[in-house]
Amino acid sequence: MDPRIQVLRAKLETHLAQFRPKRYAHLKETAELDSYLDSRALEAWEILRDASESGYSLDQAEEFIADILYPATEGAHASEPAEPDPILHWFENREAIKVMDGGKSKLKATAKRARRP
Repeated sequence: MDPRIQVLRAKLETHLAQFRPKRYAHLKETAELDSYLDSRALEAWEILRDASESGYSLDQAEEFIADILYPATEGAHASEPAEPDPILHWFENREAIKVMDGGKSKLKATAKRARRP
């Protein structure tokens, strides 16, 4: 197997073992783990190769395969994060306050409250 595919396979296996332990255990118990990892790694490699040939940078191409190598964690839906991001939540609240009061005094008061321990 191509060493580049082995790297992708190792990334997927590590992610499954850490973030999808039930899925990982099931695949291992049913002797489907190796075939699953091989097929997904090969699929990811083909996408990377095609993207590279189409002129995408490696960083851009890796975005195309993120869902293959890093499937959603157990208990999370693909469309929502496993845990809410507190920084994103803070920024969303700031934007909502700006809209409500035209970005004036409430925004400053909220920012001061947010800094308190």
